[in-house]
Amino acid sequence: IFRINRSSLPVMVCGEDGTCKEQVVNYLYQSGQRRNRPLVIVDCYALNDKSWSYLIDHHNSPFAQNDCTIFLKNVDVLSGQRLRQLLTAMLDMDICKRNRMIFSCVCKREQEITETGLELMNALECLSLYLPPARKRVMQLPAVFNLYLSHLNANMEKQIIGFEDDAMRRLQEYDWPNNYSQLQRVLKELALMAQGNSITAQEVRDILKREQTLTTAHEQVEDKGSPLDLRMTLDEL
Repeated sequence: IFRINRSSLPVMVCGEDGTCKEQVVNYLYQSGQRRNRPLVIVDCYALNDKSWSYLIDHHNSPFAQNDCTIFLKNVDVLSGQRLRQLLTAMLDMDICKRNRMIFSCVCKREQEITETGLELMNALECLSLYLPPARKRVMQLPAVFNLYLSHLNANMEKQIIGFEDDAMRRLQEYDWPNNYSQLQRVLKELALMAQGNSITAQEVRDILKREQTLTTAHEQVEDKGSPLDLRMTLDEL
């Protein structure tokens, strides 16, 4: 992040779901040269036809501003038509020269960038910032667990002093399909529901068994196919 912020080039933040892309973008902004200017966040997933038209064409659009940081998150949900419109607007209006542009894309497992992310990177000459999944940082996970536990202790009536050895081993061995978002949620529940002042291996075993069941059910739903995206054109549908 320090090296990236030496430049004003646009940035593509890549990573699987739950790898804290929003927090990283916020840190990019806070430590960047435009930290005293507005940060505008546009979630592409939430854009409908009206808000998309406003973003691309309106004179009060964030794209018409100067010297701001503009974060377009979840660019992968953009249809081919909207992606072309976005690139045309970026290039014709010199948006990347007038503002700091940051994009994010959600990668699939073992994928470091998406097709949409790569197209934007090539067209706009973006720098890339890849956030590794939790399962690839096994040796750092105990430090992450303990750091977050200290944060939880500051906001709980009771205090959890740590983890049993076998409990920590089980947490390290778990796959964490939803990465740090899932990790934080699980640790919060473990801390709140712990019977004693340490998190036990049995407590970890029980909650991870439930997490595995939920993950399996979610994957089975996804395998049945996604609903039609009615924001697409009839041609694309």
